[in-house]
Amino acid sequence: MAAQDVQAVLKRALLDDTFRLFLMRDFDRAISETGVQLTAQEAAELRKVDWSQYGQPALAGGNTWVHIYS
Repeated sequence: MAAQDVQAVLKRALLDDTFRLFLMRDFDRAISETGVQLTAQEAAELRKVDWSQYGQPALAGGNTWVHIYS
């Protein structure tokens, strides 16, 4: 069930700008108010995410198929 909770947080952060801002400002409260159950390790890993950049396309072009094949 924990993997589903992590996926739920990631999906909501991708789709909901307000939730993503909430994660940036008060991660613990945002998680507790969603009702998901994260292990200490999962929470620690999610705290490392740069939520201000989450879901934004990479502008450097280093991860594109064109870059790989050129």
